[in-house]
Amino acid sequence: MRAHEHIRVSEEMEAEVRGWLFNMKFGHYLSKEFEHRDICSDPFSNGILLTELFGMLEVLTIYKINKAPKTIAESRSNVAKILSLIKQKRKDFPCRLLDTASVESVLKRDKQTIYSILYQLKLAYP
Repeated sequence: MRAHEHIRVSEEMEAEVRGWLFNMKFGHYLSKEFEHRDICSDPFSNGILLTELFGMLEVLTIYKINKAPKTIAESRSNVAKILSLIKQKRKDFPCRLLDTASVESVLKRDKQTIYSILYQLKLAYP
């Protein structure tokens, strides 16, 4: 697969990710998925879900994350930080999911990008 190709997340893949998140005790986020009015309070787009999930998977504490972002800049910083950390720790992760365009896609609540990242994390940590 070439770097610029996009993996389409199927309903089955999305269901797999949701089941995995639920089993990992992240079900409380699933109940509120994409319901938030603004990006800053949506854990799927403000970096909080990815940070907590990756911290648990890697068994590490992630510092300098704004746990209650109030601005798009704070949310962008969270997302950029966690995607950069994934890139450092997981050399097997598709780079195109960890670039600047992905940060913006997560902030825009692009479900394909968010679920692609979550699906790749699920594959990386069976």
